[in-house]
Amino acid sequence: MPDQKSYSRSEQTENPELRHQRTARATSFMTALKPIENYFHQIQPGRMTLEDRAKGLFGVIDGYWAAIRNLNPDCFQNADDFVMLKTPGIFSLHQLCLSLMKDMYVGRREWVEEEFEHMLEPCTEISNPSFWSVGTDEGDRGDAARYGSMKGFKELGDLLYESLHG
Repeated sequence: MPDQKSYSRSEQTENPELRHQRTARATSFMTALKPIENYFHQIQPGRMTLEDRAKGLFGVIDGYWAAIRNLNPDCFQNADDFVMLKTPGIFSLHQLCLSLMKDMYVGRREWVEEEFEHMLEPCTEISNPSFWSVGTDEGDRGDAARYGSMKGFKELGDLLYESLHG
């Protein structure tokens, strides 16, 4: 949530369950969400109240991330060990979400968990924890962890989208 900081090392030492919580930055999540919000509004211009748009957007994002969690639970259970729920994953996966939403809109598919999961299944990178691993050095760092800039996040999003069709 906004205004919540990551748990400190001492807090994590005192309570090890905190280690894999609060890994995603609210700023990263909200910034990466903006293109999805714009698209959602674009296809529903003036037809929805702000509250309806917020509920609709929440439904899309909740279904999308639930599908990802279903395909790769390890990255959620041990979030601090993977970049999926950190800035590289959030930006690239939101870019992928936007691409999927456009494909699904054209194909008249609903933006719900089951449909997102069906669409994401062919992307082997999504379900491979090793791909998202933070690692301790170059030898065990996953490919996704090598993308460390906005340009890199876009490249990673493109790679994931191409994987769906390749």
